[in-house]
Amino acid sequence: MAVAAVIAGLALAVSPATAQDQAQQTDGASPALTWSVQPAGEEGADGRPHWEFEVEPGESVEDLAQLNNFSEEPVTFRVYSHDAINSPDGGFTLQPADVPATEVGAWVALDEQVTVEPGDSVNIPFTLSVPADATPGDHAGGIVASVTSQATDAKGQQVLVDNRVGSRIYLRVAGDVNPALEVSNLSVSFDRSWIPFTTGTATVTYEVHNAGNLRLSGEQNITGHGVFGLGRHTLTPDPVGEVLPGESVTVSQEVEGVLPLFRVTEEVLVTPQVPQTGSATALPLVQATQATDAWALPWIELVILAALVLLVVWSSWRRRRTRRKNAQQIDEAVARAREEMRKELQASARSAQPPAAGTAAPGADRPTSGDGDAGDR
Repeated sequence: MAVAAVIAGLALAVSPATAQDQAQQTDGASPALTWSVQPAGEEGADGRPHWEFEVEPGESVEDLAQLNNFSEEPVTFRVYSHDAINSPDGGFTLQPADVPATEVGAWVALDEQVTVEPGDSVNIPFTLSVPADATPGDHAGGIVASVTSQATDAKGQQVLVDNRVGSRIYLRVAGDVNPALEVSNLSVSFDRSWIPFTTGTATVTYEVHNAGNLRLSGEQNITGHGVFGLGRHTLTPDPVGEVLPGESVTVSQEVEGVLPLFRVTEEVLVTPQVPQTGSATALPLVQATQATDAWALPWIELVILAALVLLVVWSSWRRRRTRRKNAQQIDEAVARAREEMRKELQASARSAQPPAAGTAAPGADRPTSGDGDAGDR
């Protein structure tokens, strides 16, 4: 049997989170499991969307988590805390269970098995102890209740599915703060259809990196243009979500209607914002920007232009060749006419000359002396 630990579900939303175990059970008879984890007081859930603490280094705080079992059978959960990270697309998630915790997950004293009866809830106390050498700024994590079940994957193999659900913990350790976002790894590609005289699409991909120690979101703006500043365009994407300190979020945006003006330059501007769930304290926020360019050659138009140029050159050459040929034919005809005229003039001149002396004219009768003598006699 192939066994793997697979995270089937992790909900760490602002509202109380729930999860439903819909994995295919090996016995085919276990009903779906549904549960949630949320902040609580002594009387139960208190409406807080998550835990949020501001603590001095070396201090500790105590609080409660309520684990709710909405299923129709008793469920034994593993309840623990872990560090938070950003997923590549910007989501809030926790490190895999087998990755050792180093911050919030390690500072919360909580790792136990809890059985909750169907339709019941259990309050679980926990203590968050901040080390004296904890770095100032924001740290994030979550409290998770997980259920591991055996299921069959698409290939028919048996796998262990770790279904987990939890709520977030936001911790700010007192000290100097440095809110800073950076735009890095910016790249641009240009694509268009083969229909001539149409615009294309510039795909702008970049990372928004949190180089400071406070969690931040950011307003985004993309501006671009072609050569000589022609074809200016602007795109205002949705704000980038919450980026945790040290984390990066990959953003990819398509800018449509870009003219193929040989080069396209795109500039990304991110204006840091304090998340709605964060402290409202005024902070010095500096915009992050980066620009790059890419080829945006008007291939289709260049091919059409080249074809037109070749057609014009060929037509001009054809006309010149035709003119030369016609001129040659005319010159030859004139030469032949001159030659025929010359011959006719020569013939006429010969026929007009008088006969030479002693030469009888053609056709004249020549008298004979014999005939004359005979007459006298």
